[in-house]
Amino acid sequence: MTHPLVPKVVAALARDKNVLLYGPPGTGKTWLVSEVVAFLDSRDSSGGQPTLRTGATDQHFGTAPGSQIGEIPNNIAVEWVTFHQSYSYEEFIVGRRPKPEANGIVLEPHFGLLMTIAVQIQQSDGPDACLLIIDELNRANTGQVFGEFITLLDPDYRSTVAGVPNGRAVRVRLPGIAYENGLSEPIRMLRGGGVYNLPEDWTFPEHVYVLATMNSVDKAALPLDSALTRRFHRIEMRPSLQVLATHLSVNMDELEAKAVKVRATEQPSSSLTPEETAILLLDRINAHIGADMGEDFEIGHTLLWSLVATEPADRWRELARVWDRALLPQILERYAGRSDALTELLKAEAGSLTTVAFRERRLIGAETPFSGAIELVPLLSLQDAEAIAVLQNVAV
Repeated sequence: MTHPLVPKVVAALARDKNVLLYGPPGTGKTWLVSEVVAFLDSRDSSGGQPTLRTGATDQHFGTAPGSQIGEIPNNIAVEWVTFHQSYSYEEFIVGRRPKPEANGIVLEPHFGLLMTIAVQIQQSDGPDACLLIIDELNRANTGQVFGEFITLLDPDYRSTVAGVPNGRAVRVRLPGIAYENGLSEPIRMLRGGGVYNLPEDWTFPEHVYVLATMNSVDKAALPLDSALTRRFHRIEMRPSLQVLATHLSVNMDELEAKAVKVRATEQPSSSLTPEETAILLLDRINAHIGADMGEDFEIGHTLLWSLVATEPADRWRELARVWDRALLPQILERYAGRSDALTELLKAEAGSLTTVAFRERRLIGAETPFSGAIELVPLLSLQDAEAIAVLQNVAV
């Protein structure tokens, strides 16, 4: 069954050409990209296109799209690139590379990835369209990488709009490239080794689509260029308790009522199942993080996704493994140097049931905590009953 977000992304691509999926880690951005690719590949020859509902849906899923809607051709190629700090304009648009010749070395012009895509779909033997997937968009200096092509992301400035020739299309002369008699010097293609002479009045094709992802928490990432971001239809990917609950066959209304009773000590937390504990863990952790740091720093539900594929009898142990290897490292990263907040989140105060795994480290003979630090014990190293008790108590 197609995920309900997939046709919305495809419709936004058809209309706006560029879509940005953003949110905290573990919210399924890369997974959704793969589902979109599978959806495009599975279309029949009729080329039917999904539509994006207007009104509240537009408000929730991104910026208002353009008024003219084209169709995404069936014959579409897919390219995938991951941006990083050293990714450059020369790799993405055009640059020069050394080439040996009889009299020494010459610098030969080469198309980068985006220009190669654009030129290929304008050739008779190439695909009719291309979907460029950019993972980790904000890890490169995007203003520098895109250069003047930020303008050409706007569908209003491409060669056609909804298949109709566009008189407003921006003509492109590449910087650093020599032109003569209406053509550029030969430029080497990134794929296949051929060369191409770019017309002096070349315009960017309509059917180049960009689907990008961005981690909103990444501290090593650079801020996105505002001119770039306003050319993307933005779709926020949020942590979803409901999605996790659906896949774990947990009724959220019943769980809410049960959680209220547990917190009011009307029933012990030991009554919680591993599935219920996983959902309540994510809920409590994100409530603390969201109130303290903002929603961008919350933890995604897919970090707990392995429980879905785990046999029910093994889910307590799998939940302990997920805690040790995925959840706790994310929590520690966010609360580095903030032991008081970490103590509150982990319920690591003296006398708490969680102190078998998390306890304040104290100096021998001292009454005050030693730098407020917390000793951490992997749950998988504890007895099963101890690990389960820790998870249940942190969850509520």
